[in-house]
Amino acid sequence: GSLVFAAEQGSYLTGVIAASASKSGHIGFIGGMGIDLIKAFEAGYVQGAQSVNPDIKIDSKYMGAAGDNTAWNVPDKAKAASAAMISKGADVIYAAAGGSGLGMFQAVSEAGAGHWAIGVDSDQYNVPSLAAYKDYILTSMMKRVDVAVYDVIKGVVDGAPLVGVQNFDLAKDGVGYATSNPAVNDYKAAADKAARDNATGNSRGLGIGAMNELGTLTGVTPVLPASGDAKALGKKAKQANDIQTRRSSSEVSTKPGAEGKVSKTGQCIN
Repeated sequence: GSLVFAAEQGSYLTGVIAASASKSGHIGFIGGMGIDLIKAFEAGYVQGAQSVNPDIKIDSKYMGAAGDNTAWNVPDKAKAASAAMISKGADVIYAAAGGSGLGMFQAVSEAGAGHWAIGVDSDQYNVPSLAAYKDYILTSMMKRVDVAVYDVIKGVVDGAPLVGVQNFDLAKDGVGYATSNPAVNDYKAAADKAARDNATGNSRGLGIGAMNELGTLTGVTPVLPASGDAKALGKKAKQANDIQTRRSSSEVSTKPGAEGKVSKTGQCIN
């Protein structure tokens, strides 16, 4: 079967964190290729931010149009776009842009104290190649490959292997946000509440009252959270030895264009 991750839901949480952390009321988003998949990252981020501050200003820039594969590897372009946002007042920027995201980290670190970067897919605070920028990486939107691998293995062991498309959303702990940087602690309460509310359907968040807005922005319909109690994010990570956060950028693709499909060994399928 295919394992897919509800990236728009994880991005909603990063939007909550970004708006909560912003002092200027102005944040940004850097996308890779301008396709519906990446627009869903943006949509979740925008909606999460607006749930905290309806008047927040959000800049957005894509590194290439649909079909332009160079969009995933133009860090200089992403750096210039991020610097332009910062010059206009943005103090938190989220990138879902593959290798281009490096430029966002560079621009934010050069802007200095009071500016934050948000990573994607894995805990980029702990990626060795980004160590020079880690003090500016507030959090990352996490696709919980560890949870997915655990569930796949458990299904086989229990004699009930997962088949078909398996959606790992907030209700399944399939997406979340990284907490490696202690600075994010100030915003955990808001993000955790948003996660619980979205996972149980007790929110105007993704899939609830603002679905029309989200569909208008992206042209796609995000997968709705399943109903039921939200489990504490990351509990299953210990059982799977936290596969996701231990992988380097070379072991787990950070290319959002390869979104959501992994093999039973936990490797992303491009």
